[in-house]
Amino acid sequence: MLQKNTNPLNHDYDKKSKEIFRLLNEFRKNPKTLVKHIEGLKKYLDNKTNILSEPGKIQIQMIEGENIFNEAIKFLNGLGPLEPLSLDERLCKSANEHVQDIGPKGLLSYQSSCGTEPEERISKFGNYVESLGENIDFGPNDAMGVLVSLTLDDGEAERPHRDNLFKADYKKVGIACGPHKTEYQICVMDFAFDFLPFNSEKETYDMLSQSQISNSYAKNQQQTNPEVVNSIRKTPDKNSPSYNEETANFINNQIQNNNEKNGNYGNNSKNNNANPSVNKIYNSNVLGCEVILRQKRKFS
Repeated sequence: MLQKNTNPLNHDYDKKSKEIFRLLNEFRKNPKTLVKHIEGLKKYLDNKTNILSEPGKIQIQMIEGENIFNEAIKFLNGLGPLEPLSLDERLCKSANEHVQDIGPKGLLSYQSSCGTEPEERISKFGNYVESLGENIDFGPNDAMGVLVSLTLDDGEAERPHRDNLFKADYKKVGIACGPHKTEYQICVMDFAFDFLPFNSEKETYDMLSQSQISNSYAKNQQQTNPEVVNSIRKTPDKNSPSYNEETANFINNQIQNNNEKNGNYGNNSKNNNANPSVNKIYNSNVLGCEVILRQKRKFS
């Protein structure tokens, strides 16, 4: 008999976002603490139906079954401690904008309702440095459930959401959760190596001069949002007080050498058009993307 739950969510979404942030850094610091929780979930999995039935929660139809739990445990046991992420106000605003945009409309997409791609959407709030990523979790999950769902990455062969959670290159994150028209809840997590204000040209050039930005920093100006190019990837101004000859040569060489390179977007959507109710089994459904300035891969 399927368990009914008339109030599957705690609707204090700000509190939930903060709890996700706290737990994420706890698990990055000591991945084995998450291993204990995932190991404990295995006893609630029906190996014949692949239905996960945690007490007090809506049942979830898994795709891969017990193997996904064992594989996640192996991955986490192989990790060492990672630096904690800083909560970035601008990335939180970016994440919240997406929550408020697609949640009430019932959309399941990393694209905005007007079709804006994640890189352009997030770049409205600041200048990202080197790498950018996004995870989205849909469904009746509490804070722990959101992180477990993204760590298991059920049905995603390359485990891109898990990779985002435990990527050493990311230093900042923004998190926002809110109601979703058909999926109970949406939680968005935006990641970046760094995320700078629009007026931070000096900071950006100083970081470049310290060789903290990889060769992937420059992109083809013809294939990039012009506003982003002009604000963060432009040729340094010799009249700028932060001008540095070595930095200028680095940026100019990267722009010249990377004209054929574009962004890499990882499409991790499992849009099954589910419209769950409290007395139905909920299908595991996560969505995410990763932006790395090296190779070109289209969203689908």
